[in-house]
Amino acid sequence: MTRESPPISLVVGPRDECNGKRFREAMEGIRVKYGKGRPGTRPGEIAEDSAYNTRDARAYLRRMGVKASMSVNIRDKLGRGKGDPTGSIQKHISG
Repeated sequence: MTRESPPISLVVGPRDECNGKRFREAMEGIRVKYGKGRPGTRPGEIAEDSAYNTRDARAYLRRMGVKASMSVNIRDKLGRGKGDPTGSIQKHISG
């Protein structure tokens, strides 16, 4: 597939909903005709942006046997905040 190719699956949802929630629905909509026989429904590899990089999406792809080439969301890479490990906030309050 190239940038100029038509979409192989299209899912429409509310504009304020996270794209990752519609990932499974979009994957199940894939039907590609390769020649004789049934159309293919399982790609060998998926290349998507970080909006689809969710735990559920990766687990779904593992179960289907599809390789995931998704960019990592920087917020996920950084992890949750650790609070104030240095105590600098407390110093300013008690000062």
